[in-house]
Amino acid sequence: MTRDRARLDLSLRLGADHAIDVQNQDLHAEVMRLTKGRGVDVVVDTTGDPTGEVVQLAVGLAAKGAYLSLNGLEQSVPIGEIKKRYLTVRAPRGRSYAAVELALRYIGSGRYPLDEVCSHTFGLAQTHEAILATAGKGVEGAIHVTVDPWK
Repeated sequence: MTRDRARLDLSLRLGADHAIDVQNQDLHAEVMRLTKGRGVDVVVDTTGDPTGEVVQLAVGLAAKGAYLSLNGLEQSVPIGEIKKRYLTVRAPRGRSYAAVELALRYIGSGRYPLDEVCSHTFGLAQTHEAILATAGKGVEGAIHVTVDPWK
């Protein structure tokens, strides 16, 4: 069983069409199978990509004309491949008022089990354990954690 099983299961309950377990499945092969060789239209990286692996993977998974939101801090991007495939690359920076309003509408709709997103709450003295939990270490099934200083 993968350490991300709870996250993958929740993503399906929240409306994802597919959830790929990269510990047990080949990501590139599975994406190409699901998209009939076309690739994906959008890639969103939230990792910070310390090694540059996500940038390379994102470009490799992208369909022609895809949109890539890459959070890599100091990574180089393959400009030639980006130009050849007409990719749009953006670096996420903050949140717009429109994005916050959209998020509030999703939350207010009641259509999604958002109460399941925050799976664990830790006290301030347990901050280290909370950080490890978000990395899938020490706490099974952690999806998103909260540190509550009054707990």
